[in-house]
Amino acid sequence: MRKITIIGAGPAGLTAAYEILKQTDQYEVTILEQTDRIGGIACTVCHNENYMDLGGHRFYSKCAAITRWWHAIPGVTLLKKKRKSEIYYHKKFIDYPIKADFKNLSALGLKELILIFYDYLKAQIIKKEENSLEDFYINRFGKRLYEHFFKNYTEKVWGVPPDKLSPDWGSQRVKGLSILEVIKDSLKHAFHIKDNDNAQTSLIEEFYYPVYGPGALWTAVAQEIEKNGGKIMKNCRVSKLKTENKHITEISYIQEGKVISEHTDILISSMPIKNLILSMEEVPDAIKNISEGLVYRDFITVGVLIKDIKIKTDDCWIYIQDESVKMGRIQIFNNWSESLVKDPHTTVWLGLEYFCDKYDDLWNKSNQEMADLAADELIRTGIISDKTTIIDTHIERLEKAYPAYLGTYKNIQELRAYLDCFDNLYCIGRNGQHRYNNMDHSMLTAIECVRNILNNLISKDNIWNVNTEKEYN
Repeated sequence: MRKITIIGAGPAGLTAAYEILKQTDQYEVTILEQTDRIGGIACTVCHNENYMDLGGHRFYSKCAAITRWWHAIPGVTLLKKKRKSEIYYHKKFIDYPIKADFKNLSALGLKELILIFYDYLKAQIIKKEENSLEDFYINRFGKRLYEHFFKNYTEKVWGVPPDKLSPDWGSQRVKGLSILEVIKDSLKHAFHIKDNDNAQTSLIEEFYYPVYGPGALWTAVAQEIEKNGGKIMKNCRVSKLKTENKHITEISYIQEGKVISEHTDILISSMPIKNLILSMEEVPDAIKNISEGLVYRDFITVGVLIKDIKIKTDDCWIYIQDESVKMGRIQIFNNWSESLVKDPHTTVWLGLEYFCDKYDDLWNKSNQEMADLAADELIRTGIISDKTTIIDTHIERLEKAYPAYLGTYKNIQELRAYLDCFDNLYCIGRNGQHRYNNMDHSMLTAIECVRNILNNLISKDNIWNVNTEKEYN
C-alpha cells in the first residue's frame, strides 16, 4: 500500500486526509502535526470552561460543495448566524461593511460625507497605477475613506504602511468591493432583499458557525480520519526531507526529542514554505534566498472575561481603527455562540487580537504584561469602565499566522516553480502556498490536490489557482 504523508493538521491538511480516505482505501495516510492541537489557526481553546477561537472563522463559501462538506461532518451542529461587525473610529461605532444608512451617515457628519464623496469621485477620474495596497484601496474608495477605515487597521495587521504592501492582498481579500457595491448592498438591505449568493464575500450577511467553535468541527473531522484508518501524530516537527531526482523519498521528524525517519510515496505540505525549503536537500542558493526572505506575521489573542460591557452590542467583531491602542480587533464570543461562554448571561467573554512579529516587544511581553495591556486598552476605548470588571484572562500566541505579501513575496512564482518540479510534492493551504486564504479556499486547495493524486494528473496549476479569480468554482 502506498503511503501519503501530510504535514499539518489545520483545515487544509485535515481536508486532504478526509477526502483521500473517503474516496479510496489504496493509501496509508499519516498526518504530522507540530503542535498538540487540531485545527491550526482554526482551533478552539478551552480555558476555565470558556472557549476561545485563536482567530474567528465564519463558515461561509460561494462553493456549495464546501458548505455541504461542513454540514456532513457527524456530531457537529452549525448555527446560522447574522453577520454583524463594527469599526471603532473616533469613539464612534460604524457598521462594517459600511452601509449607506442613517446611523452610519450621521456618525460621519455631512461635511465629512461630502469630502469622502469628493475624494471618491476624484479617484474614479484619476486612477492610480496599482503598485501598492494603498493604491488599490484609494482607487476603490477614495483617499479619505481609505485613511479613515483601512489604513490604520491594515498597518496593525502587517506591521508596515499599506503603501509598502503588494496590491495582491487587496485583490484577494476585497476583490470587487467598492463604494458602488456598498451602496447597492445598502439598498438591498433597506428593501429587505437577501442576496448572499451574489454578494461580495466582504458583504455577506449570514454565515454558519459550530456551536462550540471551529475547533469542534476540525476535531470531529480528525476523529473521522482516524475512524477510517488514518493516523494523526501530534508534537511532530518535520526536520528533513530526503530527495532524489526531484522526488521526495523520505521524511524525518522530531518527536519527544528523537529523530524518526520514514519513507513516503506522496507528500502533501501545509507547513510554511520557508520551513519546507529549509528542510529540503540541495536547494539552489537563489531559491533559499527567496524562501528566507518570506515574511510572516505572528498573532496574540488575549481572552478577557468581564462582568459587564459598557458598549451593548451584538457584534461578532469590532475592528479598532485607532492609533492610540495596539489591539486590532475584538471578538465577542457570546455573540458567536453562547455555548462558548460558561455563564453567558452574567459574563462577557472577549478575545482581543494583537498582530506582531515574534522578535518584537509585544510578542515578548509576559502573560501578565499582556493582560495589563489588554485591560488598559479596553478602558481607553470605553469598552469597560475599570479593571475591577475583569474576572479572568488567558493568553494565546500563534507563530506564522499570516503569510505577508512583503519581503521576497514578489518572487513567489520562482518558489512555486521549484516546488512543482517535485513530482510527488503538493503544497496546500494558507502557509503551504504563502497566500492569505480563507478557510474554504484552503480546503479547496486540498480537494484539488486529492483530485490530482487520485486521477494521476501532473499539473498542479489547479491547486495554486484556487482564489486567484474574482469568482471561484
